[in-house]
Amino acid sequence: MRKAKTKLPSQKRRWGEKEGRVVIDAWRVSGLTLAEFARQHGLHEVRVQRWRKRVERSEAKRASAGLVPAVVRMPGLVSGAAPVVLRLPDGVAVELWDDGLIAPSAVAAFVAELRRSAP
Repeated sequence: MRKAKTKLPSQKRRWGEKEGRVVIDAWRVSGLTLAEFARQHGLHEVRVQRWRKRVERSEAKRASAGLVPAVVRMPGLVSGAAPVVLRLPDGVAVELWDDGLIAPSAVAAFVAELRRSAP
């Protein structure tokens, strides 16, 4: 059984976010270089490159601004402060001892940076 091909938007039409993502997703799964993909589908290579950059920026922004799934454990008091331990599915653990003074967005940004710098 053959896989159904994704219908790509026309080169002549202006692409919105949805059309750009469809093209970039199709390119990613194609296994082709960006130039080969563009040529095979009658698309301008520079246009596909621009959309790749837009999509990657959007994905990076979404990843850094989003929440990260975590398990929160609060063991007994130590020196009057209860630590908050974040344990992520990939093994990353973060302990916070600041009595809730750290903004959740700062914790999310910190965890995202840890993931980016992990080997």
